[in-house]
Amino acid sequence: PTLPPRAMWPFSLAAALVLGAVEVSSSPLLGGGLRPKVDPETWQVWSPSTTFLQEFHSWNDEPADEMLVWCKAFIPATNTSNVVQVNGRPAVPLELPGIHLPLPGYAGQCAAIDGRDWAPDNPYRSGRPSDSRFGAYLKVSGSSVDSHATCGFSHNYCCRKGGCPSSAFGEQTCGPMHCPDSDMRVRRLRCYTEDWAEGIDCSQANGTILAVKAYVQGRGGDPCVHPLGVPSPKATWDIGIVMFPTKRRVMLTGYVDDAPA
Repeated sequence: PTLPPRAMWPFSLAAALVLGAVEVSSSPLLGGGLRPKVDPETWQVWSPSTTFLQEFHSWNDEPADEMLVWCKAFIPATNTSNVVQVNGRPAVPLELPGIHLPLPGYAGQCAAIDGRDWAPDNPYRSGRPSDSRFGAYLKVSGSSVDSHATCGFSHNYCCRKGGCPSSAFGEQTCGPMHCPDSDMRVRRLRCYTEDWAEGIDCSQANGTILAVKAYVQGRGGDPCVHPLGVPSPKATWDIGIVMFPTKRRVMLTGYVDDAPA
Protein backbone atom coordinates (compact mmCIF):
# COMPACT_ATOMS: atom_id res chain seq x y z
CA PRO A 1 0.00 0.00 0.00
CA THR A 2 0.98 3.64 -0.43
CA LEU A 3 1.44 5.53 2.81
CA PRO A 4 -0.48 8.85 3.04
CA PRO A 5 1.93 11.79 3.05
CA ARG A 6 2.22 14.40 5.76
CA ALA A 7 0.98 17.52 3.98
CA MET A 8 4.00 19.62 4.91
CA TRP A 9 6.39 17.24 3.26
CA PRO A 10 5.69 15.88 -0.24
CA PHE A 11 7.53 12.73 0.66
CA SER A 12 5.24 9.72 0.61
CA LEU A 13 7.54 6.74 0.50
CA ALA A 14 6.44 3.33 -0.63
CA ALA A 15 9.21 0.85 0.05
CA ALA A 16 8.90 -1.89 -2.51
CA LEU A 17 10.42 -5.14 -1.30
CA VAL A 18 10.20 -7.03 -4.56
CA LEU A 19 11.29 -10.63 -4.48
CA GLY A 20 10.31 -11.99 -7.89
CA ALA A 21 9.70 -15.73 -7.77
CA VAL A 22 11.54 -16.24 -4.49
CA GLU A 23 9.58 -17.91 -1.73
CA VAL A 24 9.32 -15.55 1.21
CA SER A 25 9.29 -16.37 4.89
CA SER A 26 8.75 -13.20 6.91
CA SER A 27 6.61 -11.51 9.51
CA PRO A 28 3.86 -9.29 8.04
CA LEU A 29 4.50 -6.63 10.65
CA LEU A 30 5.55 -3.26 9.27
CA GLY A 31 5.06 -0.22 11.45
CA GLY A 32 6.11 3.38 11.80
CA GLY A 33 6.95 5.63 14.69
CA LEU A 34 8.95 8.62 15.81
CA ARG A 35 12.11 6.61 16.48
CA PRO A 36 13.78 3.58 14.90
CA LYS A 37 12.79 0.23 16.38
CA VAL A 38 16.30 -1.20 16.34
CA ASP A 39 19.67 -0.04 17.59
CA PRO A 40 21.65 0.39 14.38
CA GLU A 41 24.95 -0.02 16.21
CA THR A 42 24.12 -3.43 17.68
CA TRP A 43 21.41 -5.00 15.50
CA GLN A 44 22.75 -8.20 13.95
CA VAL A 45 19.74 -8.88 11.67
CA TRP A 46 19.82 -12.67 12.12
CA SER A 47 21.91 -15.52 13.49
CA PRO A 48 21.25 -19.26 13.07
CA SER A 49 19.65 -20.70 16.20
CA THR A 50 20.50 -24.08 17.69
CA THR A 51 17.52 -25.62 15.87
CA PHE A 52 17.98 -23.80 12.59
CA LEU A 53 20.17 -26.43 10.93
CA GLN A 54 17.35 -28.95 11.20
CA GLU A 55 14.93 -26.47 9.63
CA PHE A 56 17.40 -25.63 6.87
CA HIS A 57 17.79 -29.28 5.87
CA SER A 58 14.01 -29.70 5.81
CA TRP A 59 13.78 -27.22 2.93
CA ASN A 60 13.96 -28.53 -0.62
CA ASP A 61 17.18 -27.97 -2.53
CA GLU A 62 16.52 -25.41 -5.29
CA PRO A 63 19.86 -23.84 -6.21
CA ALA A 64 19.57 -20.49 -7.94
CA ASP A 65 22.17 -19.24 -10.43
CA GLU A 66 21.40 -15.75 -9.21
CA MET A 67 19.23 -14.31 -6.47
CA LEU A 68 18.43 -10.61 -6.21
CA VAL A 69 16.46 -8.76 -3.54
CA TRP A 70 15.92 -5.06 -4.10
CA CYS A 71 14.15 -2.24 -2.29
CA LYS A 72 12.93 1.03 -3.77
CA ALA A 73 11.37 4.03 -2.07
CA PHE A 74 9.40 6.24 -4.41
CA ILE A 75 6.75 8.96 -4.39
CA PRO A 76 3.87 7.42 -6.37
CA ALA A 77 1.52 8.97 -8.88
CA THR A 78 -1.47 8.39 -6.59
CA ASN A 79 -1.28 9.91 -3.11
CA THR A 80 -3.22 12.31 -0.92
CA SER A 81 -1.32 15.42 -2.00
CA ASN A 82 -2.63 17.59 -4.83
CA VAL A 83 -0.68 16.19 -7.76
CA VAL A 84 -0.19 18.73 -10.54
CA GLN A 85 1.48 18.54 -13.94
CA VAL A 86 4.44 20.78 -14.70
CA ASN A 87 5.47 20.47 -18.35
CA GLY A 88 4.21 16.90 -18.30
CA ARG A 89 5.98 16.02 -15.04
CA PRO A 90 3.97 15.09 -11.93
CA ALA A 91 4.66 17.25 -8.89
CA VAL A 92 3.13 18.25 -5.55
CA PRO A 93 2.98 21.82 -4.13
CA LEU A 94 5.34 22.66 -1.29
CA GLU A 95 2.74 23.82 1.23
CA LEU A 96 2.14 24.00 4.97
CA PRO A 97 -0.11 21.23 6.30
CA GLY A 98 -3.84 21.75 5.98
CA ILE A 99 -3.88 25.46 5.07
CA HIS A 100 -2.43 25.42 1.54
CA LEU A 101 0.06 28.17 2.21
CA PRO A 102 3.55 27.79 0.72
CA LEU A 103 6.47 26.70 2.82
CA PRO A 104 8.64 29.71 3.72
CA GLY A 105 10.88 30.42 0.77
CA TYR A 106 9.03 28.08 -1.59
CA ALA A 107 6.20 30.25 -2.91
CA GLY A 108 4.82 28.80 -6.15
CA GLN A 109 7.14 25.81 -6.10
CA CYS A 110 6.39 22.11 -6.38
CA ALA A 111 8.48 19.05 -5.69
CA ALA A 112 8.75 16.61 -8.56
CA ILE A 113 7.54 13.14 -7.65
CA ASP A 114 8.46 9.86 -9.23
CA GLY A 115 4.93 9.53 -10.62
CA ARG A 116 5.15 5.78 -10.94
CA ASP A 117 3.57 2.70 -9.45
CA TRP A 118 4.77 -0.72 -8.37
CA ALA A 119 7.12 -2.21 -10.97
CA PRO A 120 8.17 -5.73 -9.99
CA ASP A 121 9.63 -6.29 -13.46
CA ASN A 122 12.00 -3.33 -13.17
CA PRO A 123 14.58 -4.37 -10.57
CA TYR A 124 17.19 -2.08 -9.11
CA ARG A 125 20.58 -3.72 -9.51
CA SER A 126 23.23 -1.04 -10.17
CA GLY A 127 24.14 2.63 -10.15
CA ARG A 128 21.89 5.43 -8.94
CA PRO A 129 18.16 4.68 -9.21
CA SER A 130 16.42 6.84 -11.80
CA ASP A 131 12.84 6.12 -10.68
CA SER A 132 13.20 6.15 -6.89
CA ARG A 133 14.36 8.42 -4.08
CA PHE A 134 16.29 5.58 -2.48
CA GLY A 135 17.33 2.12 -3.56
CA ALA A 136 19.19 -0.89 -2.22
CA TYR A 137 19.92 -4.41 -3.38
CA LEU A 138 21.60 -7.64 -2.34
CA LYS A 139 22.65 -10.08 -5.06
CA VAL A 140 24.20 -13.54 -4.91
CA SER A 141 25.58 -15.19 -8.04
CA GLY A 142 27.36 -18.45 -7.30
CA SER A 143 30.21 -17.51 -4.96
CA SER A 144 29.92 -13.79 -5.76
CA VAL A 145 28.03 -11.46 -3.42
CA ASP A 146 27.22 -7.87 -4.37
CA SER A 147 25.29 -5.20 -2.47
CA HIS A 148 24.62 -1.48 -2.77
CA ALA A 149 22.44 1.27 -1.32
CA THR A 150 22.22 4.84 -2.54
CA CYS A 151 20.01 7.89 -3.07
CA GLY A 152 18.05 8.94 -6.14
CA PHE A 153 17.52 12.51 -7.35
CA SER A 154 15.19 15.24 -6.11
CA HIS A 155 13.93 18.25 -8.12
CA ASN A 156 11.77 21.32 -7.50
CA TYR A 157 9.98 23.31 -10.22
CA CYS A 158 8.08 26.58 -10.39
CA CYS A 159 4.48 25.43 -10.75
CA ARG A 160 2.58 28.71 -10.46
CA LYS A 161 1.13 29.88 -13.76
CA GLY A 162 2.23 33.45 -13.17
CA GLY A 163 5.75 32.40 -12.30
CA CYS A 164 7.78 32.45 -9.09
CA PRO A 165 9.88 35.25 -7.56
CA SER A 166 13.02 34.25 -9.45
CA SER A 167 11.87 31.79 -12.11
CA ALA A 168 9.23 31.27 -14.77
CA PHE A 169 6.59 28.57 -14.79
CA GLY A 170 8.13 25.18 -15.46
CA GLU A 171 11.69 26.21 -14.65
CA GLN A 172 13.70 24.04 -12.32
CA THR A 173 14.35 25.74 -8.98
CA CYS A 174 16.36 22.99 -7.30
CA GLY A 175 18.15 19.87 -8.40
CA PRO A 176 19.03 17.43 -9.52
CA MET A 177 20.25 16.78 -5.99
CA HIS A 178 20.43 13.66 -3.88
CA CYS A 179 20.92 12.98 -0.20
CA PRO A 180 24.48 12.12 0.91
CA ASP A 181 25.16 8.55 -0.16
CA SER A 182 26.47 7.92 3.35
CA ASP A 183 22.81 8.16 4.47
CA MET A 184 22.05 4.95 2.56
CA ARG A 185 24.33 1.99 3.14
CA VAL A 186 24.55 -1.78 3.44
CA ARG A 187 26.03 -2.89 6.74
CA ARG A 188 26.99 -6.20 8.37
CA LEU A 189 27.17 -8.13 5.13
CA ARG A 190 28.11 -11.65 6.22
CA CYS A 191 28.20 -15.09 4.64
CA TYR A 192 27.65 -18.57 6.10
CA THR A 193 29.15 -21.77 4.71
CA GLU A 194 29.06 -25.45 5.64
CA ASP A 195 30.26 -25.12 9.22
CA TRP A 196 27.58 -22.50 10.04
CA ALA A 197 30.10 -20.70 12.19
CA GLU A 198 29.64 -17.04 12.96
CA GLY A 199 29.12 -15.16 9.70
CA ILE A 200 32.32 -14.31 7.88
CA ASP A 201 33.44 -11.68 5.40
CA CYS A 202 31.91 -12.77 2.11
CA SER A 203 35.16 -12.12 0.25
CA GLN A 204 36.79 -14.76 2.48
CA ALA A 205 34.07 -17.39 2.07
CA ASN A 206 35.27 -20.72 0.68
CA GLY A 207 32.96 -23.37 -0.72
CA THR A 208 29.23 -23.14 -1.17
CA ILE A 209 27.54 -20.07 0.28
CA LEU A 210 24.52 -21.31 2.21
CA ALA A 211 23.31 -18.00 3.60
CA VAL A 212 24.00 -14.30 3.22
CA LYS A 213 22.71 -11.59 5.52
CA ALA A 214 22.77 -7.82 5.22
CA TYR A 215 21.46 -4.79 7.07
CA VAL A 216 20.16 -2.00 4.81
CA GLN A 217 20.33 1.19 6.85
CA GLY A 218 18.68 4.24 5.33
CA ARG A 219 18.43 7.77 6.72
CA GLY A 220 17.92 9.76 3.52
CA GLY A 221 15.91 12.97 3.18
CA ASP A 222 14.96 15.43 0.44
CA PRO A 223 17.85 17.90 -0.08
CA CYS A 224 15.58 20.22 -2.08
CA VAL A 225 13.21 20.89 0.84
CA HIS A 226 14.63 22.80 3.82
CA PRO A 227 12.37 25.76 4.75
CA LEU A 228 14.15 28.32 6.97
CA GLY A 229 17.10 25.96 6.99
CA VAL A 230 15.14 23.12 8.58
CA PRO A 231 15.84 19.86 6.68
CA SER A 232 13.01 17.59 5.63
CA PRO A 233 12.36 14.54 7.82
CA LYS A 234 14.50 11.56 6.99
CA ALA A 235 13.18 8.20 5.92
CA THR A 236 14.18 5.43 8.27
CA TRP A 237 15.09 2.08 6.74
CA ASP A 238 16.21 -0.71 9.03
CA ILE A 239 15.77 -3.66 6.71
CA GLY A 240 17.31 -7.05 7.33
CA ILE A 241 17.75 -9.43 4.40
CA VAL A 242 18.79 -13.08 4.70
CA MET A 243 19.18 -15.09 1.50
CA PHE A 244 19.56 -18.85 1.16
CA PRO A 245 20.84 -19.40 -2.41
CA THR A 246 20.77 -23.21 -2.36
CA LYS A 247 17.15 -23.21 -1.16
CA ARG A 248 15.82 -20.25 -3.15
CA ARG A 249 14.49 -18.66 0.01
CA VAL A 250 14.59 -15.20 1.54
CA MET A 251 13.77 -13.88 5.00
CA LEU A 252 12.99 -10.20 5.55
CA THR A 253 12.91 -8.49 8.90
CA GLY A 254 13.23 -5.01 10.38
CA TYR A 255 11.27 -1.80 9.99
CA VAL A 256 10.48 0.92 7.48
CA ASP A 257 9.51 4.02 9.47
CA ASP A 258 6.59 5.97 7.99
CA ALA A 259 7.08 9.07 10.17
CA PRO A 260 8.40 11.17 7.23
CA ALA A 261 5.23 10.33 5.31
